Amino acid sequence: MAGIGYEIRKLMDEQTFTGDLKAYFFAGIVSSGPWMVSILCMALLWIFSGPYLSIQYQNFFRVVVVYSYAYSLIITGILQFVLTRFISDKLFLKQRNMLLPTYVAVMLITGVFQLVVATVFYSFCDVDLYFKIIGVMLFVAISCIWQTMIFLSASRDFLAITGAFFAGNILGLIFATIQGRHTGLNGYLLGYTIGQVIILVILVYRVFDEFYSTVSCSFNFLKYTRKYVDLFLIGVFYYLALWIDKIMYWYSPSGKHIGSLFYSHYPYDSCMFLAYLTIIPALAHFMIDVETSFYDTYKGFYGSLVNRGPLREIERRKKDMTKTLRHSASRMLLLQIVITGGFICYGSVFLRFLHLEQKHLVILWTAGVGTFFHVFTLISLIIILYFDRRHSALILSLFFLLTNSIFTWCVIRFAPSLMGLGYALSTFLSSILGIILLVYNVRNIEFLTFVEQPILKPKLPRAHTEEASKLS
Repeated sequence: MAGIGYEIRKLMDEQTFTGDLKAYFFAGIVSSGPWMVSILCMALLWIFSGPYLSIQYQNFFRVVVVYSYAYSLIITGILQFVLTRFISDKLFLKQRNMLLPTYVAVMLITGVFQLVVATVFYSFCDVDLYFKIIGVMLFVAISCIWQTMIFLSASRDFLAITGAFFAGNILGLIFATIQGRHTGLNGYLLGYTIGQVIILVILVYRVFDEFYSTVSCSFNFLKYTRKYVDLFLIGVFYYLALWIDKIMYWYSPSGKHIGSLFYSHYPYDSCMFLAYLTIIPALAHFMIDVETSFYDTYKGFYGSLVNRGPLREIERRKKDMTKTLRHSASRMLLLQIVITGGFICYGSVFLRFLHLEQKHLVILWTAGVGTFFHVFTLISLIIILYFDRRHSALILSLFFLLTNSIFTWCVIRFAPSLMGLGYALSTFLSSILGIILLVYNVRNIEFLTFVEQPILKPKLPRAHTEEASKLS
């Protein structure tokens, strides 16, 4: 996202409160658009559908959408880290013409595979055929949006991306409201799906308009799945860790069977999804500050290594890089403290908004604390991957998955009243591990970079080899 971050940061050059606000707004949409705007759209649909749809059908509609986002992200996440590395390498090698044919291949794989997955799943669901077709369309559309956003991270047209999400969700809201009044649940799901398809069409157009190539399709990126197996596993572990606690609560004894194969959990889902909104400012700050200021010093440091600069210059650039990273992290920490603190202080207001009982306030607080540490787990993972420390990133993502699974199981089994504590403990320990791994890798980055370089056996001139053979 560094490329698009530079464009958004230009808004802050106005040095006004309005300019800063616009920068954070656009950064928040670009970094969290697929789910942030969709949550807002679902909330409005919940309000507008009240007179026309029963609570049971409202819950069923919400759970179908949540399932589509959760499982599409888990499955597409398998390739996301590998794809990001592939795109980064091609941009570094100035092979921008390879992005469009790769995108076509990725969309073919994603569309076909997710179509099969969704078709198999809905074939076991006890719903009408019309609902199954719409559900499959929604799942495939969201999956393709996830993949498209990876490629658009190399774009700088943040206005088009923001406009796509708002236009799609507004039109989806209108279509869902109109269709839902006449055809009920199917109409609401169809309208919402149309909105997501509109988003996808606009984003696909942006990809084709941004990148040019004479090659129609290329599957060369699949070689990266073998070359970078660790990145493949990082995607599997991290995105599964992101949702594992929710999935475990869905199918726990306290989970609620909404209908067919769909389960939910009240109030865990509501508290967690609301708490996730508190990390949007931190992600926006990361895009327009950390990934730009840090990236400049990062590029300077590795430039001095590649160009065989003197040790004094390498050490100076490393010092600049670590100083920038430390200052950016401290500002992000302060921002997240303020956001999470406000979320906890005004928890009662949010409970009334979600129609939750006062006894659920502790769950909301725990979710807020968990997402606070989740931010720093994620940022540590990303920065570690900046330095290409894939082994450390693999350890961190696996640790997050294991701790979130084990702690959540223990809470469900032995302390169900402490709902959300497993996730909070997992993110707390994962953030500590992430910081430790990050500090270790940054402190020893010169040594780690040099020792991992391949040692090539020098090829002697032919005259020398002939002379050596005579002497032997």
